[in-house]
Amino acid sequence: MAPSPLPTLLSALVTLPLLYLLSTFSPSSNPYSIPLESPFPLDLPILSTHKIVAVGDLHGSLAVTKRVLRMAGVIGGERDGWVLGRGTLVQTGDIVDRGTDTIALYKYFEELRNDAESQGGKFHSLLGNHEYMNAMGDWRYVTDKDIATWGGREQRREALTPEGWLGKTWLTNYSLTARVPLHDPREISLLEAQAVPAQPPSSDFSHAAISFLHAGLPPSTPSSSLLPYPSKLNDLAHSLLLQSLLAASPPHPPNAFPGVPSTCTQQERDLWGGEGVLWYRGWALDQDEERVCEQAREMMSKVGVRRMVMGHTPNFEGIVTRCNATILLIDTGISPAYGGPLSALSITTTLHSLPAVHVPHELRRKRRDGPERWLERETVRTLRVERDEKEEKGERGREVVVGFEERVVGG
Repeated sequence: MAPSPLPTLLSALVTLPLLYLLSTFSPSSNPYSIPLESPFPLDLPILSTHKIVAVGDLHGSLAVTKRVLRMAGVIGGERDGWVLGRGTLVQTGDIVDRGTDTIALYKYFEELRNDAESQGGKFHSLLGNHEYMNAMGDWRYVTDKDIATWGGREQRREALTPEGWLGKTWLTNYSLTARVPLHDPREISLLEAQAVPAQPPSSDFSHAAISFLHAGLPPSTPSSSLLPYPSKLNDLAHSLLLQSLLAASPPHPPNAFPGVPSTCTQQERDLWGGEGVLWYRGWALDQDEERVCEQAREMMSKVGVRRMVMGHTPNFEGIVTRCNATILLIDTGISPAYGGPLSALSITTTLHSLPAVHVPHELRRKRRDGPERWLERETVRTLRVERDEKEEKGERGREVVVGFEERVVGG
């Protein structure tokens, strides 16, 4: 499906307490910087900043993966180590299948995870439907060259057990979904400890987070399987994964595919169905924009996030945005198996002290001297290079701002 056009966002008063949406963004007007129509000075003092980078389906190519992460400013140097500092990286699953670098990718990601943690960064690794397919014995998309890198089918099968190195890695360091805060909680806590004037109450940030998932949260998901989010879904998914690995089903083909283990509960089995969170494509394929946006608003309110980011359904024209960039579909088929454009998503959120003179009249209150509010700026960017372009040193790709919001918070 072709990317949906992003409508111009309209400035609006948000009904959440003490939170006011001051300016929004139309990407066609100024796609490379903070919008010029912002009512606030661009040089306001920065109190904190947090950058999130997300990358979609990889499907077995280490070289492409590293190029995308370098382009996005996540890795660098001779050893391609972590350079994102205290930022956050999210990879939305489907690392396995279609390619030949399964071992190399998973081992590199464990090195990168340790590197990130040593610098105060965070690396969220998610599981896709292809990880679960392999855990259940569905090897239809495993290449012969990939099997050879393991030393044979039996060695690969042994790795996919609870005690095998890959099975253990999945169980320990991977999850089904993640709710990632837009602000680094450590920096917010530090500001509060320093008694920065008029720091906003925690309620102002209750939905200041992004949901990440491989496929999607179906609107029909019952609350009993969804909440509290994300722990409920992750607990169900962990159990499904463990039982699939314990079953150690012989690979299909040539053996019959056994499907979900019989020991699983109905809630666990529902994760796998066509309308389950491991396969759902409605956010990408449903053409009724009004219905999709309404469903998205309801789901985001329920799980406490501002945006939902997903992979799974590839679009070879680039990252797709829907519903004012609250739905972001980041699978662009970057694996050589597909040949799509190399892309990543970047979300940067900054907090600024806001002098009283810049606070809208309807939000002003008589207070002591000093900042009366904080200004939150959230910028969503897509990054992209074409596959046939030769990689240049320091490559950053073409950047397009697809979403921008400013909010006055606190008081």
